[in-house]
Amino acid sequence: MLAELAITAFSMAGRAWVRANGAGGRAALLDGLASAVKAVPASLDLAAD
Repeated sequence: MLAELAITAFSMAGRAWVRANGAGGRAALLDGLASAVKAVPASLDLAAD
């Protein structure tokens, strides 16, 4: 599960970076990845009601 979360975080960051035409270069991609990884703990608290 941890591997899937890491892959998904990288995928989401990469998609956003590509949609922005790679603006900001590698630094922007890594910032997006960091933001996606920071969102993981909160996403684990979500529950279907």
